[in-house]
Amino acid sequence: MFKGLKKTAALALAAVLCVSALAGCSKKQSEEKEAAAAAEAKALPMVTLGDESVSVGAFDFMLRYNMANDFISSIYRSMYQQDVDVWSYDMYGSGQIYGEQVKAELMHDVQHMMLEQAHMEEYGVSLTDDDKAAITKAAQAFLAENDEEVLENMNATQENVETMLTLKTIQSRMEAAMSADVDTVVSDEEAAQRIASYVSFTASTEAETEEETEELSEAAAAEDLEEAATEAETAVETVKEEAETAVAEAESEIKTQSAAEEATEEAAEDAAEEETETEDPAMAEAREKALADATAFLESVKDADADAFEAAAEAAAETNGVSNGTWTFGADSTYPNAAIIAATEGLEDSTLVDHVISIEDTNYVVFVTDAFNEEATEERKDEIVEERKTARINELLEGWEGGGEAEASTEGAGEEASGDAGESLF
Repeated sequence: MFKGLKKTAALALAAVLCVSALAGCSKKQSEEKEAAAAAEAKALPMVTLGDESVSVGAFDFMLRYNMANDFISSIYRSMYQQDVDVWSYDMYGSGQIYGEQVKAELMHDVQHMMLEQAHMEEYGVSLTDDDKAAITKAAQAFLAENDEEVLENMNATQENVETMLTLKTIQSRMEAAMSADVDTVVSDEEAAQRIASYVSFTASTEAETEEETEELSEAAAAEDLEEAATEAETAVETVKEEAETAVAEAESEIKTQSAAEEATEEAAEDAAEEETETEDPAMAEAREKALADATAFLESVKDADADAFEAAAEAAAETNGVSNGTWTFGADSTYPNAAIIAATEGLEDSTLVDHVISIEDTNYVVFVTDAFNEEATEERKDEIVEERKTARINELLEGWEGGGEAEASTEGAGEEASGDAGESLF
């Protein structure tokens, strides 16, 4: 059911939870008493809901399991080829270190799982004896696949692993039942996805290019974690943007080409108003050149088909400051940009957008290669259905929380457990 974590993966965790002995214990206390006190602290409830609870030890294991499979930390390690203390860094400048953020999210998830567990009967969900036996067997397999040191570091016991598997099994079945009445029919119009190729011409001065190159070199060699974290966050966002075609509802719904032209003109006017007499002449010249180059390229491909545009784009990409690529998006996307989305709305296959789209210092020449991509559209339909299901599940959970049902907290653990064993995880 769950793949076992190998020793190397577990040892890569930068943050280690140390569950301390109960307050008041003497430093000279015997190892046996310290172990008993630690075990007692781990057994205290971390999250409670009615008569049900999740112990400090089980929560600790779930947290470590999540950390071992964390996307952000894996990106950091793959980029820098070393163990960086991601967990102790304020990744997003929110005032909360990343480890505490991960912990808070898990606390929220566990509370929701317990709410779902409390409503099982209402939805006809249950765990049979066979289910429980399968969970026990899966937990035993997990423990057998990892050595003793790894299991101890993860606080992985038969009971803790079974707690996680039980909650996740209930969550899976409950959320399927909770979202069963969601409309799964999505029209082609709602999900329609198009594919567009582009060439972009960005204004850049020689001094600016040299400065950016120097900064990138310094950042790559820097040992300072703050500078490295900022660069890694940017890389993560880039990966997500390239991997996901729709991450939120559009802030603007400009639907016509004329609206796109108006948006471009307004952006140009705003940029002009912001320019002052002290603007760098070199940068102003670079903006003019980038726009002129984009306009010339547009003119050169005005009669091109898809293959010819691709060839021209690849040739242009060899020029300094010019890049090319493709986007897949729909009318409700926010990526790549509202003006680009609007400019491609309603165009047919193999159609060139007849004007340069200027966004800040970058000018785009865009070619619609596929006005309606069936594969991407079907994928978007699945995403829309999942979004509907998620919205339905969240609506129910919020209702249960708002009704006073969600009393999950760490209060039952006492000050020692909620402080030393619960709050001071990182």
